[in-house]
Amino acid sequence: MKKFYSLLAAAALSVGMLSAQNFAQVRTLDNQAVASNKSALATKSLKAVAPKADLPNVDLAGEYMTVTTMNDNKIGAACQIVKGQGENQYLIKGFIFSDANDIPATYQMYQIGDKAYAALVIAGDNQVTFFSDSGVDYKLRLFGYDGTQPTVYPDDIPFLLLEDGSLLFPFEDMGLAWLNPDMRGNWVIEPGMFKPNATFTGQEYLDNTNTEAASYPLYIETTSRLGAEWRYVYGIGGTIYPLNLKVNGNQATATDALGGEARVDQTTTAEFYFCNVEDTSAYKVEATVNGDNISFGTLMIINFDYGWLAKWDNAVINGGAAINDVTADVIDENAPVEYFNLQGVRVNNPEGGLFIMRQGNKVTKVIR
Repeated sequence: MKKFYSLLAAAALSVGMLSAQNFAQVRTLDNQAVASNKSALATKSLKAVAPKADLPNVDLAGEYMTVTTMNDNKIGAACQIVKGQGENQYLIKGFIFSDANDIPATYQMYQIGDKAYAALVIAGDNQVTFFSDSGVDYKLRLFGYDGTQPTVYPDDIPFLLLEDGSLLFPFEDMGLAWLNPDMRGNWVIEPGMFKPNATFTGQEYLDNTNTEAASYPLYIETTSRLGAEWRYVYGIGGTIYPLNLKVNGNQATATDALGGEARVDQTTTAEFYFCNVEDTSAYKVEATVNGDNISFGTLMIINFDYGWLAKWDNAVINGGAAINDVTADVIDENAPVEYFNLQGVRVNNPEGGLFIMRQGNKVTKVIR
């Protein structure tokens, strides 16, 4: 059996964190297809979020996990919101990827149609530089589709405030793009900044022998789907890739779960996977579940040909077991609708947050 071994330190610079180089290898928009009509937003589906009469007195500063979809892959990255210079001014640090600029944003009322919402708003229409690469600035734009044509809009980029403190992008099938003057860049769909609901701890290896205590905030989506429980864990070791664990009783398993990418020499970039089972036929994770806690023993992000990219002993997840998304394969559209909060308590009049909606055998996460 191939013995696990560590990469050279120079090669282990990333645990899947997106860098400016990743963002430069992107797609191109047609300049002629860029929309400039704000009224186009009126045709977009709006997620059900409770409007507000006045701006709530809330301090948004704190730790968050950005969860979104890029290039058809779900990703998640820790970010931090800190207070800015003026009243209701904030900076978003590490937004979507670690090398991003500090993004200025304003806490304000945001008007959508005839309703107003409390929101953290990033200025759109090329006003904010997301990052710079080789002297070229990539600017943030509101992104969507004009039919099937990807395009951008001049509007600001809002994140509506939910009752639980999360910040949700409100438009379905839209998101934000970062583009250079040649309209070259990339985009994410339906980003959200969620409060961490769990923690990953362990003794993190600095090299082959030396370790130090480490702790990372996590955001876990726990779902019951087709008779099985799944926990989608974002943020282990700072990686953008989720570890999708299938839970069966007191056991959790995953197979071939991508954990990171790294350049292993001047011309080769390799993929690394979550693993704690020494079986080179597949990258496997096996863990013990006890309520909110998941214990891995040793956990690695590894490539069997190149060694580990990250490694922890006594690796444990604490928190995130509450089911917040459920999908079934049988739907009774005539059944009565019931609502529950994320703790499973029935709610008669759901408003201002995330809820579980049950209708017959269909159970889904909704925002009211």
